[in-house]
Amino acid sequence: MREPVGRAPAAALQGQHPDEAEPADGKGDRGDVRAGDGGDGDEATATARTEVDQLLRMLDWSTARQSAELSPVHRSLVAAVATLTRLGHPWDAALMAPYAQLMHQVAVRDLDFVETFPSESEKAETAVAATILSQPVLKELHRLAQEEESVRRYGLE
Repeated sequence: MREPVGRAPAAALQGQHPDEAEPADGKGDRGDVRAGDGGDGDEATATARTEVDQLLRMLDWSTARQSAELSPVHRSLVAAVATLTRLGHPWDAALMAPYAQLMHQVAVRDLDFVETFPSESEKAETAVAATILSQPVLKELHRLAQEEESVRRYGLE
């Protein structure tokens, strides 16, 4: 039986299929979705890793591909895509590509802004501050844009 919409099966978020029992020793894999990758033997993780690699090839993001094994950001993306797959909402490379292209434009704008400061110390300070403080701003701008577009498409009712 499927869980109600809006409630993710806990096992799906933890890299375990909802129908699989926890090991008898009670020490199941409870990796953090943001930090872990769901385990190498996990089919959803393997699929996600393939799709993320395909995305990076499509975008010609060679640095991201070369550093994939060492990158916590790459692992986090693979884990998030794997979780979506386990929940029945797979994101493949073609679906992710337009989002990634928009995020690249954001990255270009970020660095263009940093380069407006004359000294290296000001650039470094701005880069750190922008990295920490721009995330909440971008998240809320995204939510506002979603609200606006939802009302335009579907109205307030």
